[in-house]
Amino acid sequence: VQLGRSLNIYHGHTAAITCICLDKLDATLFTSSADNTIKSWQIDTGELLTVFKGHEAAVLSIKYYKNMLYSSSADHTIRVWATDFGECTRVFKEHWHSVPNFEIVDGLCKNFQFKLF
Repeated sequence: VQLGRSLNIYHGHTAAITCICLDKLDATLFTSSADNTIKSWQIDTGELLTVFKGHEAAVLSIKYYKNMLYSSSADHTIRVWATDFGECTRVFKEHWHSVPNFEIVDGLCKNFQFKLF
C-alpha cells in the first residue's frame, strides 16, 4: 500500500462525521455522525454493515470495547450496543448535559464505569 493513498471512501452519513473507531480483529470501522446515527463498515471493501439508530441528537463519541460499542450524544445519553445486531442493550440517561467524550475503565471485577470529560 502506497503511503497517503486512499484505500476506501465510505459514503452514507447525511451530516458531519464526529468520531471513528476500529475493531481490528474483525476489520470493522465504526463512524458516528451529527445525523444521530452510528454506522459500521467492512474496512477492506467499504461495505456498509450496520446502521445503529436510537440517539435523538448528534452522536459525539464512540468507543469499541470487548465486542460492544459505546456511544455518547448531545441527547444527554450514553448507549451500549451489541455490534453483531446493531441493537441498543442499555441507555444511561442521568446526564444533565451533552456527553462530548468518555473513556471506559476496566475494573478488577470485570465491571466497567464511564469516566466523563
